[in-house]
Amino acid sequence: MKLSFLFGVIFAAMSGMIFAQIQTSNQFPNAIEVVAPDYPWIAKEPGYWKNANQGEVYVEITVNTEGLVTAARATGLDKVFCELAESAALKWKFEKQEQIKTSELVFSFSRRPVSGDSFKISTAFKFPNRLEVYIEVGEIERVIFTDPEFDLYVREYGVDYMAVRYCDLVQNPQKHDGKNVAVHATYRYGRGWQELFGMKCRDRGKTWVEFVSENDEKINRFLRKTPRDQGTLNATFYGKFNSTDVPYGDSGYVFKIVVELVKDIKIVSKNGGEPNRLSNKKQKKICHGDEEISLR
Repeated sequence: MKLSFLFGVIFAAMSGMIFAQIQTSNQFPNAIEVVAPDYPWIAKEPGYWKNANQGEVYVEITVNTEGLVTAARATGLDKVFCELAESAALKWKFEKQEQIKTSELVFSFSRRPVSGDSFKISTAFKFPNRLEVYIEVGEIERVIFTDPEFDLYVREYGVDYMAVRYCDLVQNPQKHDGKNVAVHATYRYGRGWQELFGMKCRDRGKTWVEFVSENDEKINRFLRKTPRDQGTLNATFYGKFNSTDVPYGDSGYVFKIVVELVKDIKIVSKNGGEPNRLSNKKQKKICHGDEEISLR
């Protein structure tokens, strides 16, 4: 979203008062056009907002005799905000001058929590060289957002989980090791066995499921929905993935997920045995391993 502030005739007589002059070694010209940065779309969700992504970006600019910005270099916050601040700074315009000059612009980014699930962006120019950009986002229980690496995340109960397909998880274990993940897969269990899997990549190794605590209410809600003693079900599992301290479980497991939350549960069968022992109809319901989590 781009907001431009054009200071024209109505401010001409007051320009000396509204815009204090920016100086380096010489008097700096007044800004006559101020352009706000496009807001990062990935920052439009509350989950993206951590302390590291609130603050100031400082942009060193060079202005030619025509009042145009010919160079901009930003520092502060992360790469996304710096690039957007640089792009906006290059569009600022100043009064014409007799020589090329340099100065610094300040872009301040902050979040204002509001009730409900509303979203709004507002800006405020503060002379001589500061533009404040506010994002107002309502607090909601579940948040979906993307980080600067363009990985998809889901925030559930204040914890961020990387949304990943099961086969991507086990085929790239080093990328996800030690991280909180959200994965949709099939879980089978019984007396003496259990396994989280996707049929397309089951040969990559078995995944052991460890529930954070059977006394946890979120886990209890899941267990109450499952068939007793044994069963096969599809669900989205949220928890920490591990692949380095192998083996897990009874020594036959290559991966482990310490599960903190289970959602989108669908019972496949009250039989928790090998998938090929299920009826053809029930086998078709088993996850392949390339399913994405529900973003509802």
